Amino acid sequence: MNLYLFNPENDLAIAFGGENYTPPPAAQLIGKELSALPLWYADDDTTIYIPDKLPTDFLHTLAPLNLKISTVTPDRLDGAQVKQIHVWGWNRDLIKRLRLAGIDKTLLPSARQCDTIRELSHRNFPTEIGKYLR
Repeated sequence: MNLYLFNPENDLAIAFGGENYTPPPAAQLIGKELSALPLWYADDDTTIYIPDKLPTDFLHTLAPLNLKISTVTPDRLDGAQVKQIHVWGWNRDLIKRLRLAGIDKTLLPSARQCDTIRELSHRNFPTEIGKYLR
């Protein structure tokens, strides 16, 4: 399966830089309430990672759309046949959570790759590049 995961707290987690990040309550709420966002851009026959089951009334509103997308909660992820992961952004905390949920580590970025993502995401990076574009 292709797994889609929307993690809007990614920038905050990247800034933190560690494996044990807890987003502020507002960021947690945004992540929870928008966890189904990939429904609108994911390919058919994919699975969306959501923190909790979707409300029944929301599922009923989706029924007429005939979306061929399923959802999975963290407690059901272990043993899933995940072939590819699409996330909003990678950070060390997300990698740790997915590893603990049973995702094959070969599908996840390494610590070194995570450090590179963090370096490229820092606001100093575009400033440095800008010096060469003048």
